[in-house]
Order: sequence, then C-alpha cells, then structure tokens
Amino acid sequence: MDAPKDSNAEKTISPQDTVSPSFSPQQQKLMTKAKTCLKSTGKWMKFFFILLVVLIAFLVIGGITFLVWSVVYGNLPNSDIPFWYLAFILLVSVAIYVIPLFSLYKCIKALDKVIQDHDNKAMVDFFHNNLSLWIFIGIFTILIISIYIILYIVSMIAHLVATL
Repeated sequence: MDAPKDSNAEKTISPQDTVSPSFSPQQQKLMTKAKTCLKSTGKWMKFFFILLVVLIAFLVIGGITFLVWSVVYGNLPNSDIPFWYLAFILLVSVAIYVIPLFSLYKCIKALDKVIQDHDNKAMVDFFHNNLSLWIFIGIFTILIISIYIILYIVSMIAHLVATL
C-alpha cells in the first residue's frame, strides 16, 4: 500500500516559480514570454520616469529663473511681455507633468511587486495605473493638438485681417 500523500506538499509553489505546473506547455511558454515582456516594460518605465524627473527639474529651474528675472528686469527686452508670464507657463507645465510622474511611479512599484511576488492584486494595480497613465496621455495629446489647431486658425484670421 502506498503511503498517504501530504496534501500541502502539492499545493506549495514557491514565489520564484514562473508559472503554475497546472498550465499546459503552450501556456507556460506564453507566461514566460509575458513575464519577459513585463520586465522589459519595467525597465523602459523606469527610464521614462527618470526623464520626467529631469524634465520637471529643468522646468522648475526655468520657472524660478524667470520669476527672479521678472523682479530684476520686469519685461522681456523689446516687448511688453513680463518674465513672470513665462515663469507661470513653466510652473503650470510642472503641475501638468507631475500627474503622469506619479502614475508612472505607481505602475513601476506595482510591476516590481508583480514580477517579484507574483501578486495578483499588484497586477490589477499595475494595469489600472497603466490604463490611467495612457488615458491621461491621450487626453493631453488631444488637448495639445486642439490648441495647435485653434492657434493656427486664429493666426490665419489675424493674418487675413492684417492684410486687408
């Protein structure tokens, strides 16, 4: 007679296992490829996170510089535009870029947890934050394109009026 099997021994899977043994070989291959893609995605997300931090730092430095120049010089040379307008534009840009920065940070942290711990909740968090990031980028892109179109139309009308 066979010895009784320990039911816990079969259910215990270490977090280092890449896929569950209950998957077919084709599913295991797919899961391994998916994990490789997620690791690569994580590296690129970290790279873009660093780029965003550097961009925000330059925008803050530029905004502060223009604020100081507005106190010292007042307006742009040969113009009635004060330096603080430029400072305002740069600091508003910082406020806009902080939103995807935090979303990207949350994505990176959730993805690291997914890869290390195989945590299903972290995977849902990763995809939710990733979706939020892309929704923001899409809406922001549509907004910027709309502003460009409006500025183009306004400049064409101003040019027509000026030539009459």
